Amino acid sequence: MPIKSAQLVIHDPHHSKKAGEILIQPSPDPEGADLFMVVEIDSAEPHDYKLIEQLLTTAHAAYQNSQIANTEKALEMILQQLNQDLETMLPRQKHWLNKIHCAVALAAANQLFFSTIGKIKVFLIKPTVIKEIADRESGEFKFSHTLSGTLKAEDKILISTDNLINYISLEKIKKTVATLPPKSAIAHLGNILQATSPEISFFSIILQAGAVAEADPTGALPGRLTSPGTSKSSLDQLLAVKRETEKILTPPSFVQSIKERIRQKNRFNKNINEKRSDDHPVVSRKKTGLSLKRLANLQLPTAGLLKSLRPVLPALLKPKRQLNLLLIKMVKTFSRLSKTNKILMLAVVILLLLFSQNLIWQSQRQSGTKSETSYQNLLGEIENKQNGIEASLIYNDTVRAKQLLQEIYALLEDFPQNTKEKIAAYQQTSESVQILYERIWRVTNILEPLVIINFAEINPSANAHQIAVRNNRLYGFNDSRQLFTYDLTTNEKIIIENYDIGLINEALFPKTNQIIGFNPGKSFYSLVENETAEIEVSLPAALQDIDDLTFFLDKMYLLDKTANQIFRLTQSGKNFISGQSWIKDGSPVNQGVSMAVDGYLFLLSQNGQIQKFASGNKRDFPAKINVEPELTAPTKIYTDAEDDYLYVLDPPNKRFLIITKAGEIKNQYFSEKFNDLKDFVVEEQNKKIYLLNGNQVFVVAIQ
Repeated sequence: MPIKSAQLVIHDPHHSKKAGEILIQPSPDPEGADLFMVVEIDSAEPHDYKLIEQLLTTAHAAYQNSQIANTEKALEMILQQLNQDLETMLPRQKHWLNKIHCAVALAAANQLFFSTIGKIKVFLIKPTVIKEIADRESGEFKFSHTLSGTLKAEDKILISTDNLINYISLEKIKKTVATLPPKSAIAHLGNILQATSPEISFFSIILQAGAVAEADPTGALPGRLTSPGTSKSSLDQLLAVKRETEKILTPPSFVQSIKERIRQKNRFNKNINEKRSDDHPVVSRKKTGLSLKRLANLQLPTAGLLKSLRPVLPALLKPKRQLNLLLIKMVKTFSRLSKTNKILMLAVVILLLLFSQNLIWQSQRQSGTKSETSYQNLLGEIENKQNGIEASLIYNDTVRAKQLLQEIYALLEDFPQNTKEKIAAYQQTSESVQILYERIWRVTNILEPLVIINFAEINPSANAHQIAVRNNRLYGFNDSRQLFTYDLTTNEKIIIENYDIGLINEALFPKTNQIIGFNPGKSFYSLVENETAEIEVSLPAALQDIDDLTFFLDKMYLLDKTANQIFRLTQSGKNFISGQSWIKDGSPVNQGVSMAVDGYLFLLSQNGQIQKFASGNKRDFPAKINVEPELTAPTKIYTDAEDDYLYVLDPPNKRFLIITKAGEIKNQYFSEKFNDLKDFVVEEQNKKIYLLNGNQVFVVAIQ
């Protein structure tokens, strides 16, 4: 029975107060045991990361070298090697030993063998129960025992550091893990924890025994068509999972509380209306009948009064003076009536006014009820679409999720905001929709990016325009006669004086590990160990301007928008020669702003388009990157042969993007603090990027 697994790692090495790592090593033998390991240390010093690396290396080597078929014996051998490491590497202070937490597990077929030290939690999760099966804080500073058990198909194992339990209730963990496949459960837990402080880290693994093939109830034989019932059953199960997922994803919220109060209020009003509707028509008929009867029986000069008014009715259409005369005549006519007739006339007018007021009140009341019903329906529709987005994300249906998001935006345009409660509900809904937007478009919102150096503190008048990294040293190029350097290991700042070569663009030449750049006079210089030297570059006669440069293997590529061409030169000793036009198919490059080469050449244009070239000819690549907001004025692109992705800087939208080399968005990193982005350097192996923003350099952890 194969083991399914998924891991949750939320860890910011620059802010977290803990160090940790997860190791998952599948067995090359289908019948062999898979290795799982979780390590966390309650401090984040450099030696802690080295210790974790050593422990993982030891466990992996012992696992690879094990020739023991018995899984439990193999685990004991791994633990013995780890205990030896712990005895030799750990500081001897007992209080430090309390800081390390570790779990090691081997899973083969449907058998699980594991051991823990420290505060690592191991839970057995079934659809109706969650139970801790590891000792709580055993007090041991070495692996002294093993636990084992048999996994059924519906069983799931959660191995986790204690932070997960501190931030999510066991009941919610049980519902999520028991309902969803391991990878979907991890995705959902990760979304819940997305807003936690960067100082908090989470390391967890979910294990599940693979599904066992069930016998075909139709008794299908070779050559016989099987019943479609199996497909229907699978679909029913999928829908059931989706319904349960929506329940998990939608805990009671502020908006739902408002909706419930509105429902209760409407039910109360409805009961009152029904009671009134039973009595009101009868009373109205009695009043109306009584009034008309009395008016009919009394011989009033009403007809005469109306006849006397008929000649003056056209005066309503005449000037104001005639209207005044009409009013005077009506007053005189009314004054000639008897006292009884005056009283009855006033009573008729009052009844008409009350009747019209009642109609207005009823209309307003019905309009208010209709408005509340419409508002309630609007909230329900938005909520349903939010649930649909959550489910779509779990099943990786981003197309449907984006469609539902646009529909929610359309509904929010009609969201009423005429009361304080509705304004609060609108704000609450908008915030939840913004979170969905960030998840759909893979946006990471960085509230406080880490500043590692501010060049303005070295020289307040300097204006940095570009950065480069070489041998763990960051260089800040600026418009002064100084070159700023910063040691990324020791945090030492060094200023190189009398640096007056004025480079306006530079890039790292990986083959010789040199930084090479040029100045406005098209003179080229190399920078090695803080020493600069001019190099000879035989520029082609057709070259007019240099708008960007990059390197690949022994080649230098120069972008010339004026000439609508990319020129390529070849290294010869310390110089570059044999410059030639590289674009062969006449593709327009005059809108290009930046180049990157990994074997293919990627050209970023100022309108956001990325073109892909090979051997000077254009190759297929998406004409437009599907990202929100759209790329409108990006400034730099980077990749190389060892990187898996394209990296794009987009200053107008305060972000940088990670794009697959097939042209699909992987991640966006946004911050309101990215208000003057100029340049960046990527260290993909170290999962970090350095961003030049104004005169500050931010470092951001990437995934």
